[in-house]
Amino acid sequence: MDLMKHHRTAEAIDAWRKALELDPEDGKAHFNLGYSLGESGDWNAAAVEYKKAAELVPNEPGVFANLALAQAQLGKLNDSIANYRQALALNPAYPSVEADLGTVLAQNGMTGEGLEHLRKAVAANPEHADAHNKLASVLAKTDQNAEAIAELETAVKLAPESAEYRFDLGYVLGLDGRLADSISQLQKAVELSGGKDWQCFDMLGAVYFKAGRAAEAAEA
Repeated sequence: MDLMKHHRTAEAIDAWRKALELDPEDGKAHFNLGYSLGESGDWNAAAVEYKKAAELVPNEPGVFANLALAQAQLGKLNDSIANYRQALALNPAYPSVEADLGTVLAQNGMTGEGLEHLRKAVAANPEHADAHNKLASVLAKTDQNAEAIAELETAVKLAPESAEYRFDLGYVLGLDGRLADSISQLQKAVELSGGKDWQCFDMLGAVYFKAGRAAEAAEA
């Protein structure tokens, strides 16, 4: 646990594997190994550990939520949806899972139901910036730009230092033709990312060009 706390992921994975050699039926150890594997980007191995944890501690909603996350990362959307639903069955008051389920439902073509869950997540926890951002993403994909912008403005207000939310707001503002506002948000995203996120520069360049600022577009 201390290695995980200090982001020493490879060492944490080794330690959890040694713990499981001593007690293979420790569901929490399987869960934590899965979490560490996910942090390392090995979602296949993470999903295996989360499945084992779900068998050993079947009443823990967080286990099913993390299994669903791993499955979503692997593109197994039907399995992910099923496990997000199981997490909510175990704990109906779980706004972050509502938001994640809504996102995966939308990715799987069930946009209407996805929006229902995302709106429920926002209503349950209005201070959860990421839920506003995820709701906005689905709204933008269904050409509901005005509502998407409102949700993203809330996300930025709640987490003003997030380059991701500024980028997303800039993108949707650009879609809506509000180029000056879009450029302002994207410039802030570049600043917040320390000038190290190529996507921020790429999107900023595209909006500069759309606004007729070709030299700045080329520089970006």
